[in-house]
Amino acid sequence: MLKQYKVGILLYDFVDILDVSGPSEVLSLTAYSKLQQKNNVVQKIAA
Repeated sequence: MLKQYKVGILLYDFVDILDVSGPSEVLSLTAYSKLQQKNNVVQKIAA
């Protein structure tokens, strides 16, 4: 069984949007299986 982690991104004053969107984009594409990864990528492209 795979471990599940909760991840947070800390925001401080004067943060740039790229400081948040980059890591959140990468973490949103993580998945437990190749099928889930493909589904996540297709959903991101379609949005």
